[in-house]
Amino acid sequence: MFDILSMVHPKAKQIYDDNNLFYLETAHDQTEKLFKEKSKDRPIKTRVDAIYRLKVGGEEYLYWSETQFGTDYMGNRISWFNQVGKWDLPIVHKEYFPDQNKSIATNIDDFEEQFDYPFTKEKLEELLKLSHHKTMYMIDSGYIKYGSFSRDEFLNKSFDELLYKGKTGLETGTQMVSPEEARSVRRADKQLNTEQRIGPKS
Repeated sequence: MFDILSMVHPKAKQIYDDNNLFYLETAHDQTEKLFKEKSKDRPIKTRVDAIYRLKVGGEEYLYWSETQFGTDYMGNRISWFNQVGKWDLPIVHKEYFPDQNKSIATNIDDFEEQFDYPFTKEKLEELLKLSHHKTMYMIDSGYIKYGSFSRDEFLNKSFDELLYKGKTGLETGTQMVSPEEARSVRRADKQLNTEQRIGPKS
């Protein structure tokens, strides 16, 4: 049998252990536990379904979504979905107990997102080896996620170049114009084409 808390991120587990706090397992935890129990001692294959690039405090990170495939004892295919490299750090709430003359952790107030993998081309190339034709390449701005990037540009372009393209649909350095400016350009082009066909007005 698998201990649920053993599957929690090691740094988060340390906080629960150090403060003697109860960890309430999630549906995701239960799914992972079931998968590991059913696929125990049999080969596991990993497929990367989405890769995210994110900047936090000027530092760029990678995290990704993956599906693990295995088989149960009868040879039936089973799978489990997971997100790797992004996790929640528990923020402990403490209260003072006069009879013990000390502060004791009573519960978890909140969680803070943490990221494990600084962005490197080498790590991204490693993940790309596990990708497939439907893998999504995403930029996480912190509020909105942008996609529709090719594998090549996701690997070779900077975070800022990809973010600009995600927001505008344009390549970096492309000048943006207002709708009225665009209409003026089209009218000028149309007039030029007309003059080239029939000659300028006398």
